[in-house]
Amino acid sequence: MTEAYSNNDNQKRISILVTKEVHRSIKLHALNADQSMKDYIISLIMNQVNQEALQE
Repeated sequence: MTEAYSNNDNQKRISILVTKEVHRSIKLHALNADQSMKDYIISLIMNQVNQEALQE
């Protein structure tokens, strides 16, 4: 998934604050999925967006 997001001209930054517990949980899930945190979070977001699009 990283390759699709490698063009900096086509990127926007999203920043969020999370608790240490949420950060740790995301980090562990990403590690278990053998993904970077960035790729793991992007996949979660895109799965949700695609799921909502199917329901429309």
